[in-house]
Amino acid sequence: MHTKEEVELFLPTRGGGMTLREAAAFAGVGMGAAKRWSAGDLPRSYTGRPWGSGSESTPIPLTLH
Repeated sequence: MHTKEEVELFLPTRGGGMTLREAAAFAGVGMGAAKRWSAGDLPRSYTGRPWGSGSESTPIPLTLH
């Protein structure tokens, strides 16, 4: 399970122009997670979404804070 802090490290780096591989390395996450997060499929630890809510086929839009 990935932490909210990992997501918060990853998202701004992608918005800042880092490649997917660079952003994943910077945040300390694997490429699978990086690809999912770039597509908007963020982990529950970040979204606060309870288990079983929402649809796996409907990604949450990315918003950078």
